[in-house]
Amino acid sequence: TQSRKSVAGANLASKQKQYELAIHNYRLTIFRRYLDVLLADRRYEIDNEEMTIAFLLFDRLREKRELFDEVSEIDVAEAESVYRQALVRRTESELAQQQSRLLLASALGQPDKLPRDLIRPNLETWTMRDRPEYDRLVESAFKLNPALLALEDRLKAARENIDAAKLSYRPKLFAEIEMSEYATVRAARDDARASVYLEIPLLDGKRRKLEQGVASVEMAQIELELTKAKTALREQLFALFKKLSVLEIEQTAAETRERYRDLYLDQSRTLYELEVRTDLGDAQAKLLEAGWYSMLTEFQTAVIWAEIDALLGKPMEIKD
Repeated sequence: TQSRKSVAGANLASKQKQYELAIHNYRLTIFRRYLDVLLADRRYEIDNEEMTIAFLLFDRLREKRELFDEVSEIDVAEAESVYRQALVRRTESELAQQQSRLLLASALGQPDKLPRDLIRPNLETWTMRDRPEYDRLVESAFKLNPALLALEDRLKAARENIDAAKLSYRPKLFAEIEMSEYATVRAARDDARASVYLEIPLLDGKRRKLEQGVASVEMAQIELELTKAKTALREQLFALFKKLSVLEIEQTAAETRERYRDLYLDQSRTLYELEVRTDLGDAQAKLLEAGWYSMLTEFQTAVIWAEIDALLGKPMEIKD
């Protein structure tokens, strides 16, 4: 009985860890799709700005061509081609906005209620972390990963199952007490009787071996699953670790680009006021583009750290 209770307890612990892992993965999906909406919104702003600039240039050249014949027809055609391409990108971005919101609404279980204005979250929980050593990360994951822990609980249950199979066909001792009350007095009847029975299985050897064999095979399969899961976990962690290494460099490059574009915008604004240069709108669009790349690397870093936390069984926490 104790063995069967242990088996049930180990199986229950395994199911509980699998449930917790499913909840964490569900939250991770929502987190990814939330950030995808913010990226889609920023992408639309950039493409809309570039389309507006391209249209204004095309419209100005067309007007000069029609009214003053100051530019060639090929220049107007080139400007129109640039504008049409920008319009295509803007349209694709607009549709991507809608799709990202639909995916987020579906993940939240409300596909008919598309979210509108989203607040950019504070991601310092992940983006301000120092990257640990890969070997230490793997060591922690082997101790804390919910999927591995669930398999270890299943393995424990399988071992207990083997013990239960061995014990179920051992000799059993039963005790029985009988209390009686009679309407008439009879000398041959006892008011109380106690009996002891010893049951010795003689013909269940094959059945016992079969059940033990099935339990042993199940344990071997779980051991194999555990070995494969550890290998897959190690590879997954290395892939995430490699992405973090690259993202650190990309983040620095994105910040440098954004700083350059900010300085370039200041210069363009000054020259525009002096009527020396007229690319102010283009400089603004390039600054938005640089900001989008910074946002992209920041979000990707946060998602990777969130995935690592999921592998380590850590709860997802976002600061206000």
